[in-house]
Formats: sequence, structure tokens, C-alpha cells
Amino acid sequence: EHGEAVSVMRSLKQSLDPENIMNPGKIVAV
Repeated sequence: EHGEAVSVMRSLKQSLDPENIMNPGKIVAV
């Protein structure tokens, strides 16, 4: 149900935070 939104958030986070400095694993671990 939320899979598309999660992938959009994940790619957005990755472009904003490529080194995963802010909250590492928080969005990616969903």
C-alpha cells in the first residue's frame, strides 16, 4: 500500500543525504 511512497522517500533521502548521516537506517529499514 505504501510501497511507492516509501521508495520515493528513500530516493529523496538518498539524494539529500547520500552518506546516510541523518538518522542512519531509519527510512531504509522500513
